[in-house]
Amino acid sequence: MLAVSINFTRSVCQVAILLSAAYLTGCGSSAVEASKENGPAVTYPMGQGVQVGPLTYNVLETSWKSQLGGGPSARIPKNRFLLVKLSITNGADQKTPVPEMALYNAAGQTFQEITEGVESVPKWLGVLRNLSAVQTDEGVVVFDAPLGAYKLEVRDGGELGLEKKALIELPLQLE
Repeated sequence: MLAVSINFTRSVCQVAILLSAAYLTGCGSSAVEASKENGPAVTYPMGQGVQVGPLTYNVLETSWKSQLGGGPSARIPKNRFLLVKLSITNGADQKTPVPEMALYNAAGQTFQEITEGVESVPKWLGVLRNLSAVQTDEGVVVFDAPLGAYKLEVRDGGELGLEKKALIELPLQLE
């Protein structure tokens, strides 16, 4: 009777361990999938086309400026202006909005696009950006950030919280 009781207890413990392991494994994979969907999963090098949903981004070049424009109307940055020249292609068969972009540095600081006072920048992409079906646009986005290397976050413009994102490395390049 004692041997049957020990075997029964051992079997119950084994089943409990297996069920716990299966539960934990399931939770772990869901968390990984969620982080891939909701956060940037991959960082791409500058110059490579990066598809995020229907949009494909390609950073062509970057340049640092100590001011925009000249003379008394020159715009002076808090830090320095980073101009990012890129092309964006809409691969969808319908009009698609191009969301704002952001910069991240190694310390995790975020710098948002500047949309005021940069109208004089040649080929500035503007604030309201929409691409027609199968259209490519090339232009410049502007940031005010300390001199350094960054990652540019690009998004697909999907539903808030479910957007697809990617990062593009922007190494420090001085002229």
